[in-house]
Amino acid sequence: MAFVDLSVDYRLATSSRVALHRLRDPMSCPVQQRASSQVPFTFLAFPKTGTLPMYQIRNPASGPTSFLPKCLNPLSQPTEQPHCCAITMQSANHLQKTLKSNTPAFGAWQMLPGPTLPRTICRASPSISWLLIDLEHGNLHDDNMHELVAAAASCGVSPVVRVADAQHWMIKRALDAGAHGILVPMIESVDDARRVVECAKFPPNGKRGFESLLAVDKFRSHVYDPPTGGVSVHEPTGAEYLAQANDALVIGVQIETRGALEDVEAIAAVNGIDVLFIGPFDLAVNIGFPITGPGEENYAPELRDAIQRVYEAGRRYGKAVGIYCETGAQARSYARRGFGMVSVVTDLVGLGMLVKREFGVAAGVE
Repeated sequence: MAFVDLSVDYRLATSSRVALHRLRDPMSCPVQQRASSQVPFTFLAFPKTGTLPMYQIRNPASGPTSFLPKCLNPLSQPTEQPHCCAITMQSANHLQKTLKSNTPAFGAWQMLPGPTLPRTICRASPSISWLLIDLEHGNLHDDNMHELVAAAASCGVSPVVRVADAQHWMIKRALDAGAHGILVPMIESVDDARRVVECAKFPPNGKRGFESLLAVDKFRSHVYDPPTGGVSVHEPTGAEYLAQANDALVIGVQIETRGALEDVEAIAAVNGIDVLFIGPFDLAVNIGFPITGPGEENYAPELRDAIQRVYEAGRRYGKAVGIYCETGAQARSYARRGFGMVSVVTDLVGLGMLVKREFGVAAGVE
C-alpha cells in the first residue's frame, strides 16, 4: 500500500505557486482563494482541528491525481506526478521541519498547568510551530508535563520541554513523554553540552534508556492511500521510534551563563546539539549587566555583544539560534536578523498584559 504524507505544514506550503483554498473544516466550502495563473492546480488545505493539517493538489483536468507530502520542497514547482515518501517521525515534528526550511520557528511559552490552555494557545495562530513546557520556572510538575505534551502534539504543534536541570532522568522523562524537543538551561561548558547529547540519544550516540510506549502517539501523521482513496493515521512503532529518534528530536541548550558564553564556539561544534537558545535575562545577570526594563533599549552594549557572539557561533557551525522574546514585535525583529527559534508570548505574561489592556480600555485609562 503506497501512502502519501498529507501532513505538510500549511505555513510552508502557502509559498508554493498554486491556487490556494483554505477550508474551515474538511466538510465546508472554500472561504479563501488566492488565484494563480502559473500552474493549473487547486490547492486544498485542512487547517488544525486537533490533528495535523492536510493538503491536496487537484488537477482540474484529471481530478485529484497529485498530493503534496511533507518531503516535497514547498518552494519547488508542483508536478502532476504523485510525490510519495516514507512516513517518519520527522513528518510530525513541526519545529524541526521549520528550522530545516530556514524559516523562523515562532513558539509560545507555557508556565501554567491545565491541558485546555495549550490547546487554546496552539489553535490561536497558524504561525505557532512549537510550545515550550517550562519545568524550570513554571508552575508545572511531571503529570502536567505529560498532559501538555499530548495536548500540543494533538494540535499539530511541537511540544518542547524545558527541563529543570541537565540531569539524565529529567531529560529521559521529557523525551519518554513524547516531547519533540528539549531545552536544557544553565549549562556551563562544552562538557555539559556533550552530557546533554549523551542523555538525549539512544546508543551508539548516547546512553538514553529505551521506552517508547508513551512517546509514539505524539508523532502521528495523517496519510493518504491513492489506491483506496482513504486517509489513515500512521503512528510509529517502538522499533521505528528507536531507529529514528536520534535524528527526529530537537536538542537545544541555553546559553545564559558566563561559562557557556565563553565556551559557545565549542558548544556550537558539538554533534547532536541542534539549537543554541539565548536566555537574555539570565545571561545579562551572569555577565554583570542586568536588564533594567522592558525592551531591547534596556539591553547593555555588553549584552548585545554577547547575543551577537552566540548568533555568530551558531551560524558558523550550522546550528539554529533561538532567543526568548517578550512581545511579537521583538520576536519579529530577531526573526528578521536570522534567529531561527523565537518565542513570541508567555502565557503568564501575555494573560496579564491582555487583562491590563482591556480593563484599561474599559476604565478609559491609557
